[in-house]
Amino acid sequence: MTTGGAARGYACLVRVACLVALALPALARAAPPADPTLVPLADDAIPLGSDYLTFRPLAHSVVDATGGRITFDAGATRLVLLVEPTALAGGDLARAVTRANAREPARVRDARVEPLALASGLRAVAVAPRAPARSNELLYAAYVANPVTGAVVRLAFYVEADDDSARDLSWRATAERIARTADLPFETVAIAAWTVQAPAGTTAEHRGRIDVVRVTPDSACALGTDVRTRHGIEPAHVAGVVLGTAVDWEVWEHATDTETTAVGDLHLACEGRDARAMALLRYVASTLTPASSTP
Repeated sequence: MTTGGAARGYACLVRVACLVALALPALARAAPPADPTLVPLADDAIPLGSDYLTFRPLAHSVVDATGGRITFDAGATRLVLLVEPTALAGGDLARAVTRANAREPARVRDARVEPLALASGLRAVAVAPRAPARSNELLYAAYVANPVTGAVVRLAFYVEADDDSARDLSWRATAERIARTADLPFETVAIAAWTVQAPAGTTAEHRGRIDVVRVTPDSACALGTDVRTRHGIEPAHVAGVVLGTAVDWEVWEHATDTETTAVGDLHLACEGRDARAMALLRYVASTLTPASSTP
């Protein structure tokens, strides 16, 4: 082969290699199955709202910069998920959602609000209106209560497609499958004779008769019989639960927030940089369990 022929042959091989390389992503993201219930969920969870909750969308979904709009394309059909904060309180969730839906179109207003059992144990309800008549009508909605903040987040699903595809209820089953992945991915942290559920990275320290659980460098709770509470000013009060007992947290606001409470001889003092940190610390304290009773 001449030098020129070798060069042309090499160039041809390069072009073929480039075409194969360009085709690989398309092969990896081949058209999903016609039945959306067969599409796998993403391996990794993503944030559900902004405070600790997560969920798993369908594999190869596209998440916008805010995390509030997630789309999945199957040919000419698109599943749209909007993650929305709500003004609902987490008390009687079904009643709160029913009242909020009274302002919605009839197909949503008349839909039953049903409990939604999640593997994570989070409280949730679902609304499944009758089949959409057209594209972009609400297909399914799930409302998940955040046990840390008390806030409720809404997952609203829509199908963008021709009317026949929008009425395909296999998309509703897929939406429910996604909603059921909502989770609070906290870990069990051992603190001497106790355990708590807390975010990854939480550390525990044992200091004689005082144990400290540190959630962040500037947010921690101390517990033990020797923990001292503040006096001298009138505190505010926040209701809570520790060891299954209703407690009254006394709130002392200084350069950082401090809250104290007691269950029998066990005293707790928590300190954090702001109200959000304190809500997290109260939740962690509410999961306090004697280590001997932890499986």
